[in-house]
Amino acid sequence: MTLDSLFRSHQRMLWGLSYRLTGCAADADEIVQDTFLRAIERRRPADDPTWRAWLVRVAANRGLDILRRRRRRGYVGPWLPSPIEADMEDWLASDVRDAPEARYERLESITFAFLLSIDALTPKQRAVLLLRDVFDYSAGETGGILEMSAENVRITHHRARRAMRAYDHDRCHPTAARREQTQQALEALLHCLLSQDAAGLEALLSDAVRTTTDGGGEYTALATILVGRAKVATLHLRVARRRSAGARIGLRLFNGMPAAIILSPLLAAGLAVVGLDFSFYVAHVAMHRVPLFWAFHRVHHSDPAVDVTTTIRQHPGESVIRYAFLTLGAIGLGATPGAFAVYRLASALAGLLEHANLRAPTWLDDALSLVTSFPYLHKVHHSRDAAESDTNYGNIFSLFDRAFGTFTPSPRGTPIAYGLEGFDAAPLQTTAGLLRLPFRACATRARDRAARFLPRSRSRPIRSTMKREPLVAGERKE
Repeated sequence: MTLDSLFRSHQRMLWGLSYRLTGCAADADEIVQDTFLRAIERRRPADDPTWRAWLVRVAANRGLDILRRRRRRGYVGPWLPSPIEADMEDWLASDVRDAPEARYERLESITFAFLLSIDALTPKQRAVLLLRDVFDYSAGETGGILEMSAENVRITHHRARRAMRAYDHDRCHPTAARREQTQQALEALLHCLLSQDAAGLEALLSDAVRTTTDGGGEYTALATILVGRAKVATLHLRVARRRSAGARIGLRLFNGMPAAIILSPLLAAGLAVVGLDFSFYVAHVAMHRVPLFWAFHRVHHSDPAVDVTTTIRQHPGESVIRYAFLTLGAIGLGATPGAFAVYRLASALAGLLEHANLRAPTWLDDALSLVTSFPYLHKVHHSRDAAESDTNYGNIFSLFDRAFGTFTPSPRGTPIAYGLEGFDAAPLQTTAGLLRLPFRACATRARDRAARFLPRSRSRPIRSTMKREPLVAGERKE
């Protein structure tokens, strides 16, 4: 066994323990990374049988340090666990070893109700409860992990269970029936909020209903927990009245139970712009990789003098293909017409800037190229050198090129030769020549391929009386 296989076999279990211990996905990521960094420094064989206990001990103690630091530093307002989506729930559902004697189920131990209940425990009580009642470690094993005696573990465990009596009385098992019931109630609540039905909303709420908001000291949130049917209903109706217009609402599974995701119009439009620009990136890559698409797209690349007019130098066929990709992206993202219009406006502006004859100081161009494709970065894409023209596909953002390995930095001191070899002839640069170019290329390609399958006489070859057109400039001879 190698350290890589050791990481893969224990990552899920360690992350699940760390998340349940801290209630924060970011802290769990940090704990797992720190644990394996220390494992690399440990310099022991990967097949050493003591690895699991050592890894759990390091992760648990690192989590306890984070909990103590959080309490010592203080937290602004109420605290809520960071939510995790359904795919991560399935991941965590299988991170605990088979333990039929465990007090709490695997999915139950990641619900908000459970995580909020154990937040009232001391850090040591929290760790003992999780190791004993979720991960089913014995008192001796737990003591070895937390450096406590078995007797001290039993006492701490007893106190933790006593503090959990209120939760145990009204336990939340995330069964299919409970999820269905919760989703129906959530849909009814959202309907009342959107329709501003105060009476219907209060009928859904109990007398002791509570609203807890967690801004982490960075966002606007309630300083304390709001309790009471009338107060809670009034607050949510006011927020819905002010912010529901144009908001996107979706139902997803988080921490084992249905939850509503509400995106503000501005955030939804921003995400749509980024998503649509990724659709543009995919379409642009396809333009270069698919021969039929390239036949249309090379009209744009055949310009030997890139300037602002190159932005609109596109064949109508390319526009059809590009909009097909954007339409599919908009449907997949659920982008609103307004968000699509914002993207097209931003895309048009970016197209003008990245093709225009603009010059910027080196420091400014380097800074802008970290995020955008203008003013100079995209011009590399129009180089005659195929190694450069097959890079920098991004339209607004350069992030996708960096993420997928198609990024080439702006050259320094070396002029770029624009255009395509064999396309500098005047007839090919006219409007009529550019419009015919894709179809001539396709016809030539089809004729060459069909010639391979024509029957030929062994005694005498068939000779055509038709004069074959020469290959279009830039075509490969097959």
